[in-house]
Amino acid sequence: KREVVLNFSQLLETNLPPGSLALLRSAGKIAQEEGMTLYLVGGAVRDLMLVRPLEDLDLVVEGDGVALAIALVEAMQGELLMRSQFGTAKIRVNGRRVDLASARRETYQESGALPTVYQGSITEDLGRRDFSINAMAIRLYPQPRKLLDPKEGHRDVVSGLIRVLHASSFRDDATRILRAVRYEQRLGFSMESHTALLLGRDLGMLETISGDRLLHELETSFREERAEQILIRLAYLGVFSAIHPSLPGHMELKNRLRLILSMDFPAQPKHYVAALAYSLDDSQRDGLIRRFNMPVSWARVVRDVGLVKVFTPG
Repeated sequence: KREVVLNFSQLLETNLPPGSLALLRSAGKIAQEEGMTLYLVGGAVRDLMLVRPLEDLDLVVEGDGVALAIALVEAMQGELLMRSQFGTAKIRVNGRRVDLASARRETYQESGALPTVYQGSITEDLGRRDFSINAMAIRLYPQPRKLLDPKEGHRDVVSGLIRVLHASSFRDDATRILRAVRYEQRLGFSMESHTALLLGRDLGMLETISGDRLLHELETSFREERAEQILIRLAYLGVFSAIHPSLPGHMELKNRLRLILSMDFPAQPKHYVAALAYSLDDSQRDGLIRRFNMPVSWARVVRDVGLVKVFTPG
């Protein structure tokens, strides 16, 4: 069991710098003037409970999220970085990037496809998320601040569990397989038993995911503090072999990563790419590059690593 703090007002005051608190107050004021309810959602709520640093601020309103983003940028002399037709926007205010969105629901026409999005309620918005620990929201305004937890994410945070919301989760979007492992290792959690069974059952659904999306998930894992543990766990669970059959098993990969960790400089994404691609023949390297739709810099590492016996002992 983990110590979990639920005094959100105190947590926000102590875990956010003054500029971010000012941003939340300004967003709340605008939301109230426009008759919108404002929520802090997702990983930020989870990390607040665990008293972890907040990397991202994700805000959702039951209303027009893009309109709120534009008004907030104008009020705080920020910058609008992106807006979409799905009611989402990214802004930069006081040096912090913030995601704002309209509460929405979504449906999947086929496995691996991007979802069709509709405006919805906060409950519907939380219900479309990947894991219970990311399906919580704090109502910021109107006050009092209140936790919304329809999927019992708080219980799983306390128990240290990664749990999907429904049996078709990995079939709808198999990138959740890689994210499940990433959250497990980042937070020191374990995969809930039924979720682990579903993951094993649905490994084949990774074939439905485009190379670009897989590459994004892989690169995100490379930049994690526990990148080596994430990669070994992915190999152990059969994720890598499901993505491309020539990728190494977990013991082989573990030995390669041990050598990387022994180097006198911090590991970079290119080192992890080299560890995955080492010992492949030319045909396998070309297949790996195509599967991930690798950029030129990564493709060069994949093609060159076989020429350098960096993982050969002695």
